[in-house]
Amino acid sequence: MTSPDQPAVHTDEEPIPAVFIDVEDGEREPSSRSSLGGSALHFELGDLIRPVGRGVHAEFGTPGERVDTQQEVTALELRSRAKDFTANWLAPDSESGETKATFTGVLNNQFADRMTNDLLAPDAEEAWTQFGALTAENSPITMTPEEFTALHTELHGYLASQGQSAAEEAEKRLAYTGDISWSDRYQFKTKERRSVEQIKQNGLRIGLSPDAVHEIKNAAKETDSTYVPILEKLKNTRLAEIGGFRGSKISLLIHDYVDHFWTMDLLERNGVMDRHRELFDKIGNPEKTDIFKREGEAIASISFGVRYFETIDDDFTPVVDTEKIASTMRSYAEQGMLGPNQQEALDIVSELEPDSQEYKSLGFVFSNYITELDEQRRKFGKIKTKNLETDQIEGELDPMGPEYLSFFIETHHELLNQGNNYQDTLFQVHVYVEDMLQRVAREAPNDREEAGEVGFVISPDLLDNYDYANVEVNGQAIEWMRKNYGFMATKAMASTT
Repeated sequence: MTSPDQPAVHTDEEPIPAVFIDVEDGEREPSSRSSLGGSALHFELGDLIRPVGRGVHAEFGTPGERVDTQQEVTALELRSRAKDFTANWLAPDSESGETKATFTGVLNNQFADRMTNDLLAPDAEEAWTQFGALTAENSPITMTPEEFTALHTELHGYLASQGQSAAEEAEKRLAYTGDISWSDRYQFKTKERRSVEQIKQNGLRIGLSPDAVHEIKNAAKETDSTYVPILEKLKNTRLAEIGGFRGSKISLLIHDYVDHFWTMDLLERNGVMDRHRELFDKIGNPEKTDIFKREGEAIASISFGVRYFETIDDDFTPVVDTEKIASTMRSYAEQGMLGPNQQEALDIVSELEPDSQEYKSLGFVFSNYITELDEQRRKFGKIKTKNLETDQIEGELDPMGPEYLSFFIETHHELLNQGNNYQDTLFQVHVYVEDMLQRVAREAPNDREEAGEVGFVISPDLLDNYDYANVEVNGQAIEWMRKNYGFMATKAMASTT
């Protein structure tokens, strides 16, 4: 067990570096996360998934028969660039701080996605009419017709110049060495790399380079004696090596442990994974192989969404509300499409009271997942399903299909069940990681820092036995993290002044 008096350090028991994974196939796994585009207003699935595995498995067919087509990926790339352009256009001027629109709230990802739909309409007047309907009630943004038309005109002029480069980017991702092909091949590999069981035994190792240590020390000075934790100050920066992945954002310290490992472990302990074993056999069992591969987000994004929901206004209307989810499940039941293991989900959603937190959260969290799926499809491809009898690829995992929708409802229910201590665990992890960063900041320069060996481990045993009474985190920051348990799920930052 790591001493609470100093951060844990990497030892000779390091896991195999990510760059060496799959060398037996004559291939190499990327050693760092790609630096992705995307809205500056929120995290996206593309920020949370690692490009792991290489090559197109024969099951996926020839390029002309693929589940992911170049036309689709090109369209998704152009849409992503439209979001980037809009976010930059709306951003405050770097010198004056003035904006080209009036903001009354934070643009969450679902609102931003709908706004993009409106802006992509070819006709400016039609786009303005659609935008007016979107912003009629409780809108976080107000624009004049002139402001909107200016944005629409500039956006379409920009997109007109992006077609060829977007197509080239799509071709690169679909190529044998591209991220989509890597993810496709890796999906059904059965060798354990970073399974739930392995991380439970060995913990999740965090490495910090000398540059990262320098940034942490500076952040500690800026946030000293304030309510703002180092986690909040640095969450959008790529400073950590997590489980072998270099260039990871600090926000992923929480996502990787809580949303991926802890959530999958909870579902295994509570029997949810066993009830949905056929579903996960069809998509490659990330919990038994590598919790960080593309398919792991089908689980982790639910936990992420629950954290994100805490930052959303109560009156926000999601893309898919809970009543739509409930009516879809009832329709499946009437058509005889629900198996015995999916009846539990129907019972859960049928019994939810409209004024309950679980009811309000479910629609938002599901909408968050389906909204962000396009970013996953763009960068790493669709999650494929295979026929368990023929071992051939059937198509894409349908998020609204009875199998996954049932799993989603059950998982969401488990996370909001107070008996499972989700919020308590999240708070515990926040305090533990913040304390590790504070100790790194206060430690005098030494040989370990110069050698790039500074780091720590997050594991169930360490969290359960840690001396929280003697953490080096000020009380204001601890109280702020307790009240704002969703702060690491959004890019929006608290002021340090």
